[in-house]
This record gives sequence, structure tokens and C-alpha cells, in this order.
Amino acid sequence: MKPLVFGTIPSAGSSRGALREHLCWLLTGAIGRDVHAVVADSYGDLLARIGDGEIEIAWLPPVLYVKAEETLFVRLLVAGVRAHAAHFHGALFTRKDSGILTLEDLRNKRIAWVDRLSAAGYVFPRLALRQRGLGPEALGASEIFAGSHAAVVEAVTRGDADAGATFVNFAAAPLGVPARIANAGWLALRSAVPMEMILSAGPIPSDVIVTAQSVDDATADKLSDVLMRLHLHARGAKMLKSFFGVEWLEPALPARYDAVRKAIEQ
Repeated sequence: MKPLVFGTIPSAGSSRGALREHLCWLLTGAIGRDVHAVVADSYGDLLARIGDGEIEIAWLPPVLYVKAEETLFVRLLVAGVRAHAAHFHGALFTRKDSGILTLEDLRNKRIAWVDRLSAAGYVFPRLALRQRGLGPEALGASEIFAGSHAAVVEAVTRGDADAGATFVNFAAAPLGVPARIANAGWLALRSAVPMEMILSAGPIPSDVIVTAQSVDDATADKLSDVLMRLHLHARGAKMLKSFFGVEWLEPALPARYDAVRKAIEQ
């Protein structure tokens, strides 16, 4: 029987070798069928390879999931949970020593985005700027696309960009108490210089794992079951955190992503 191929976007934690050695090995044992790993060159490349039938299981960020659901009719299996929440936010951030204190200070500056198909790294923070009348065009800001969250953080760290867009997770807080940042792209990727958030946008529903139409229901159900139990074992929990930055995986419904559909339209 032909192996199933598990695909992901480019990220700091998802080298093909590590995925093959750990996650794919575990999934192979659980479903009784070989699972191989592929790390796509870009968000668009991952979508194209699902469409071509090369990738049959995929970790998809929210915008990519909505696109795949609309055009490729993928099956939604599970969604990730970070900081005990099934959502996250987008953020614009700068170096603390940049002198950029407000969004107005981005005028004529350089903004680094992840990818046009990235919810936290493009769609939501860019929409939040536009809703304030401060879109890049209005600011006279130049834009670059770095291709991954890690590359955005690196660009801001080096000074190749004055501000960048990435993800941020907030810790739960009592009503009326400002939310504390639990994690963010510049923290997860251990930037060498202190960073400061100047805008948050969201909430954004979590990244998901899907299967293509070619995967039969029985196999998809087995995959869902093993994925939702990964966090119960030390090795599985470490794997989820290392590869995908999540604490566990839970069932999800397509309707959860209506906010993403609306943001894309706007």
C-alpha cells in the first residue's frame, strides 16, 4: 500500500528528518500504514501539493485551511491548543530600541510579513492596520515577505525590517486585568534582542490537521484518535510542543473558522 505523506509549512520545529523520526514513526505504528514527511517550500507550495495529491495529511494554518476546504474539500480532523486556548492572535512587533512607540511611527518604515496566506503573519494584523486607516499604503511603508515566522523575527532582529508580524498567545486573566503574553514569535524563536508588541489582532482560531479526500474514513478516524491522545504521553507532549508549538489537539468544526473567512473577504 502506498505510504501516506504528512506535509507542513516551513517552520523552525518541523525539519523533515525530525518529523520522520518521531511523529511519522508514531503515526505509522498507530494506523498500520507507512507515513512519510514533507516540509513544503512555502504556504502556497503546501496547498498546491495537497491539490496534486502528493500530500494527504497536513498541518495547516487557519487561512490555508480555509482555502483548502473551499477548493480541495479536505477533512478537518483536529485543532491545536496553545496557552490552554483554541485560538491565538496576530501581532506587530519591533525592537525595543527602534524608537517605534505607536503605529503612526511606522510611517515610511519597513514591515516584514510571513506570507499572504498567514493569518497571524499577514491577514489579521494587516487588516487591523487598515481598519485604523493605517494600512501600509497610507503609511508609505514598504513590505517584504520573509516566508516564515522565524525569518520575520530574524529580519527585525538584524534590522532588515523595522517591524514584523507574527503570532502571540495571551495567558488567561481575570476580567479587567490586562492579558499577559504567554508566548510570541520573538520569544519562541529566542530573538537575540528585546522586542515589543505595538499591535495585536484577533482572536484567530488555531492551526489544524486535515486529510485529503483520498484518505478513507477509517484511516482518518484512527489518525484523529491517536493525535488527540498524543499529549497524554511524555514523548507525544514533547513532540507536539517541539514541532507545532501546541499543548494538545482537540476536535474542531469548520464553523469555528468563519472569522478567518470574514477576514479574508475584508
